Amino acid sequence: MPKQRSESVNDKCALCSKATGDNWLACEICGDWHHAKCLQLSEEAYKVLQNLDSCHWFCKPCNEKVGKMIPTLVGLQERIATTEKTVSKLENDMEKTNGQIIKIKSDVGKTSNDLNAFKSEMDKHLTKTNFENRINKLELEFQKLSSDVKHTLIALTSDGVLKIGQIRRSVSC
Repeated sequence: MPKQRSESVNDKCALCSKATGDNWLACEICGDWHHAKCLQLSEEAYKVLQNLDSCHWFCKPCNEKVGKMIPTLVGLQERIATTEKTVSKLENDMEKTNGQIIKIKSDVGKTSNDLNAFKSEMDKHLTKTNFENRINKLELEFQKLSSDVKHTLIALTSDGVLKIGQIRRSVSC
């Protein structure tokens, strides 16, 4: 419903520039006041406008602008609806992606733990193997030294009796 003009308002009619008169209408866009007579609006039409709750009135210049704005607003409303659908889809996709990222992080953590456990086992195996290899090498060296000592002892004894002096000389060399 068009707003009522207060008697204390000093606005002038946008068409005739007079501040006095009855039956005023204010444009809901620009706020300019107009006499119903200046708009060539009958008394009866003016009363109908005043009694309608959902009536909007615009002056001629604003009405032309509103006529151009309505298709734009409808287009914007359609774009907003499309954008809201797109945003909703993106939010759903993002939620799925976040779930996938959490799963991947969990899988990476499990794989990392598995690799660390495997590395520990390999380290133990390699250490044990290295230790066993070292023992085997030492045993071979000991056997070789033992054999060398036997040969040396045999060579140092002429009649099967050990000659200590010769052994000492042989060992000290």
